Amino acid sequence: MLKLHTDDFSNALDRDFRKELIENFKWLEDYCDNPGYLTDYAKKNDLSNLATKQDITDLKAMIQRVTLGTDEPTIEAKVEAALKERGL
Repeated sequence: MLKLHTDDFSNALDRDFRKELIENFKWLEDYCDNPGYLTDYAKKNDLSNLATKQDITDLKAMIQRVTLGTDEPTIEAKVEAALKERGL
């Protein structure tokens, strides 16, 4: 079992920050002990507010365009970055 420092932080930290940090590390510790934790969490909780089917469809389409090199905004950004890097 991986043992992270979870609740032994100094009280000198801001109280809310310390509490959030502890919660985050306890979540990470649970995840490390049980890699299926996220799958279990997703099955038990409604995650529909994270992304709609249309968001996922749009993202897949963008990934495909980027992969094929046909996503114009990405190409423009890369070209501009390369030109700027060369001082042009």
